[in-house]
Amino acid sequence: MVGFTGVGNFLLYWLHLGLHVLWQAYLGQMLAYLLPTVEVATIFGALIETIFLLFNGFNPPASSIPQGYKWLYHITPQEYSLAIVSSIVFGDCPSDGDGSEIGCTVMTGTPPTLAQGLTVKEYVESVFLMKHSELWQNFGIVIGFIVLYRALGLFALRFVNHQKNIWRQQEALRWVQQEGNGVPTRSIKHFGSKDWKLDGGSVRRWWRDREKLMAADPTSRRLAGGGRRPLSGAMEEALYDEIVAKRLKKEKETLAWIGHMARRGDIGIYKTFKDLLYMEINAWKESDKVEYTRFENPRMPSVRVVCGWIKKAWRDTDSSTVINCVAAAGFADNCMDWHVARHDVYGEKFREKWEASREVEQDEVDFNLDDLHDALDGSTTEVDCNRE
Repeated sequence: MVGFTGVGNFLLYWLHLGLHVLWQAYLGQMLAYLLPTVEVATIFGALIETIFLLFNGFNPPASSIPQGYKWLYHITPQEYSLAIVSSIVFGDCPSDGDGSEIGCTVMTGTPPTLAQGLTVKEYVESVFLMKHSELWQNFGIVIGFIVLYRALGLFALRFVNHQKNIWRQQEALRWVQQEGNGVPTRSIKHFGSKDWKLDGGSVRRWWRDREKLMAADPTSRRLAGGGRRPLSGAMEEALYDEIVAKRLKKEKETLAWIGHMARRGDIGIYKTFKDLLYMEINAWKESDKVEYTRFENPRMPSVRVVCGWIKKAWRDTDSSTVINCVAAAGFADNCMDWHVARHDVYGEKFREKWEASREVEQDEVDFNLDDLHDALDGSTTEVDCNRE
């Protein structure tokens, strides 16, 4: 319809069309590999194609594109594809020909800004900058774009992964069960060496749902029957981690609250006791005993659970620390070190009773440390447990 004649022009046009479709396909594949969803890839593809079509040198013509936008014109693949197909039909006017080619036809009614008597070939070359002499150069550039988009697509396929398949979660859970001793957050460091981007909120949630995840199809992206999630996975995990971090970084929310319940006088302020209590708290965080609200926020432990932590931490504390704690609470061998001995009303009576008891006792008996543990357990925990 546009004047194609000869087998040579047909083959050139067929080669041009095949290369053009091929690089368009590679562009779509690159966007599909690079972007997280098909919808996002479609939007970006439409945007890129719109920019390319605007700067392919046809409308506006290449000679009319402002100098500041010339770089867009030169990086547009459609420019070279359009130049190929245009020069095949309209840019060919051999000097040894009979002048019957379309490119040799003299144009009439040209704008006043152009010289009179221009042939179609000269018009295409001066206005659209599409030259038949650059035909094979344009073919080479199109092939270069094909190689470039293919390489970018392969790099995206290799290094970009938006798929969060269940098989990754299953592999992490198996490692936690076999080598992580049931502590899910230990998998973060292990799989971090494999370029897995894990966070505490995700692995803890996987651990809670481990039975469902291990029974699910490894190739699926999420558990069946869950429906569309209200938020993206990354957003939900970020919010979860932020909530947990805010609760744990404030001592008045966690350790200070526990210390307030544990402390009788100054008992429990020593580092040894605190370290043991930290271990109990961290073990509780990593266990499956943590209860959550409907918004996935961890609930505060019950008073009974806290009492259990304190009992175990107190029993595991070394004897010297226990003695120091007892002394810090006001119970000492010297009666004047007792708080009550310095009381305005009861101090004198206490000192009298103390001296009387020492006269009755002939031998000083070493106290039994286990009995002391039991007594302190009662004084430090039972009162607080009764508050529940």
